[in-house]
Amino acid sequence: MQAKEPQLSIDHSLQENGGNLLGEVNYLPIMGMQVFGPNGSLPLQECVFFHAPSQTLILTDTAFYFDQSFPWLTQIASRVLCGYLRLSPSRLQKLASQDKATIQYSIQQILKWDFQRVIVAHGSIVDHDAKAQLLAGYEWFLETSLTK
Repeated sequence: MQAKEPQLSIDHSLQENGGNLLGEVNYLPIMGMQVFGPNGSLPLQECVFFHAPSQTLILTDTAFYFDQSFPWLTQIASRVLCGYLRLSPSRLQKLASQDKATIQYSIQQILKWDFQRVIVAHGSIVDHDAKAQLLAGYEWFLETSLTK
């Protein structure tokens, strides 16, 4: 980030293998995810955050959850691309991501956290069966069971 935006003051850099911020928020990079860009697939460099006291998982672009509260065009798009009434990555991410074993390892680490709620950057907060929904979304994405 410092090279991309040198004018920004950076207080703390996230570590590649995860860590803790301010003694309250754990984080873990999601490795292996890809997205489609103008020149093909590109790495999706995202971290997942977990706030243990509130049992809340915070996701950016690693899963989506849209519901009836969104405009009809968003509902249609999320039905096609995934994420409508379903906590999951998109179909485009599924097509672009090839390193399923690395993604599976990252998700299995996240599923060890005791979360009851998921806040997504794109969509609604999931506060009912959040862990089971994330598990189901990534089992679809990875095309394998994660509860072995």
